[in-house]
Amino acid sequence: MKRGIKSKADKILVPLAYLILALGGFVMLYPFIFSFMGSLLTKAEYLKISVLPVPGGLSVSRFANLLKFFQGKNVWTSIGMTLLRTLFYAFVNIFFGVLGGYIFAKIHFRGRKAVFFYFLMSMMMPGVVTLLPSYIMFVRWPLFGGNDIFGQGGSGMIGHWFILLFPGWFGAYHFFLVRQSIFDIGGEIGESAEIDGAGNLRTVFTIYFPLLRPVVAVMLIGLIIGHWNDYLFPMTFMRATDYPQIIPIGYTVFNIIAAAKGPTNSIPDYPAIFGICFTAMLPPIIVFLCLQKQFITGLTMGSVKG
Repeated sequence: MKRGIKSKADKILVPLAYLILALGGFVMLYPFIFSFMGSLLTKAEYLKISVLPVPGGLSVSRFANLLKFFQGKNVWTSIGMTLLRTLFYAFVNIFFGVLGGYIFAKIHFRGRKAVFFYFLMSMMMPGVVTLLPSYIMFVRWPLFGGNDIFGQGGSGMIGHWFILLFPGWFGAYHFFLVRQSIFDIGGEIGESAEIDGAGNLRTVFTIYFPLLRPVVAVMLIGLIIGHWNDYLFPMTFMRATDYPQIIPIGYTVFNIIAAAKGPTNSIPDYPAIFGICFTAMLPPIIVFLCLQKQFITGLTMGSVKG
């Protein structure tokens, strides 16, 4: 009797769960779908849309708005600077994250737990809280940007391209991920490498690093998406006239403004704006799709024991 009741409940709840998941997925993907389909419209067609923009027909010319991203001034400089910044932070954060996680997992030293929890406490503080102190620190950086040895007389690092590569070389979240994953892997492999004469650096990067690929994928996705779409930091520390500009704060914004300009009381070219935004957000989406399998494995590492 109980099995019959359970099977009847499953027949109702399982389709309902799929329906809720499908609706939730559509709601989350709706802005992405709207942006892509809106870029295929003309200005006249855009004025007639209601819930979802549907182009009257498909032709090669309708994809022209997606290519406007590559038609602006200094586009390749902006792309190159953004790629340089994204790849630099990905490499540096993964290097220090794996190394730091290994140290906190395998190297015994006095105060190890206290130092680790100190790093974890930094995760409790919102980044926006440190924005103003960071600005004051960079603007008063000694012997940089016209400043004297006391940090006075100039603008410090503010407005200089070097500031886009200077802060944020490691994070406590990466230490935590790698440390817990190394605990899950176990110490027998590392001990075997030490017996064979391998040092700590060789052990961590030739023995543990290949086993940490899922965790590295989690870190890589977060770093690429975060730095490719970073708007607040460049907005605060780089002026609009500074050069070169990265994509989120510089090139994309300027192209959107250009697309919105027109005669007085005219309607901005929203399809062009959608095309520019859609093309700009494609790279992190592609990265996520390529690494999603490793990403899921990395999130579940250490969740099952036995």
